[in-house]
Amino acid sequence: MENVLSKVRKEDVIMDPFPHIVIKNAISDELCQQLLAEFPSTDQVTKGQDWGSNKRFNLSSKDVADSTVVSQVWKDFIEANHNQQFYNDFVRVFKDAILSLYPNFEQQFKPLGEFKSGVRKMDDFSNADILIDSLISINTPVATKPNSVRAGHVDAPDKLFTGLLYLRSPEDNTQGGNLEIYRYKKRYQQNKAQGHWINAEIESGCIDLVKTVTYENNVLVMFINSLESLHGVTVREKTDRTRTFMNLVGEINGKLYTMKPLQSSRFRRKVRASIKRFTSGISAYAGGGD
Repeated sequence: MENVLSKVRKEDVIMDPFPHIVIKNAISDELCQQLLAEFPSTDQVTKGQDWGSNKRFNLSSKDVADSTVVSQVWKDFIEANHNQQFYNDFVRVFKDAILSLYPNFEQQFKPLGEFKSGVRKMDDFSNADILIDSLISINTPVATKPNSVRAGHVDAPDKLFTGLLYLRSPEDNTQGGNLEIYRYKKRYQQNKAQGHWINAEIESGCIDLVKTVTYENNVLVMFINSLESLHGVTVREKTDRTRTFMNLVGEINGKLYTMKPLQSSRFRRKVRASIKRFTSGISAYAGGGD
């Protein structure tokens, strides 16, 4: 079973504004069509919970392994994207970028090539150096006014990488749901680690859009996490369609960076007002990834 990095080269890594790849036709067309045809239903992914509107739900690697309803091809594909071979492919593609971003990474942890991979929620750091999860993920239909599932943000500081394999139904013609990649505005460069954040979301006025990755079938986006790795999702219009993808995460036993507290109550009020103004209607967000 192929994984999403089987065909990717280290030369595919884009370093600006942070190390990432955008790969079209990431997996074979045959496998992609089979995964789409056998994608679990919204009820199966939500496990019977209230769908809400444009909310995030996941089936983790453990959920998939334990499931009696997820198809065998999905079980095999999920396993292929969290095993040691997947991690080895990840290092082959991203090692140089990681060490460029974090020159002391191997001194702080251990050589990347010596990491033993485990599965999040099935293993722990007593028997693994990195815990990987490959999740079947959805954003539920937008039943209320158009909104974004997540504004500009960075991921948790214990995540080494995040990946998204978009698996879009050909019947889905919904506008929005694209991934945006940002960088800090120049005037915020010296202060970005000072804490312009609320729950990992950054004030919209602090960032500039660098590129948009369209939500389309069989596109892989993957990046190394850092305080620079700003990303968000564009507003989805009202729709009865579910946004479907696979999410990949790799957690390490330590933090890559620190997000300091907000500097002042005045600044805190300003940020909160700005977030409310720019991201009104954003749904509650559950889990990692986009």
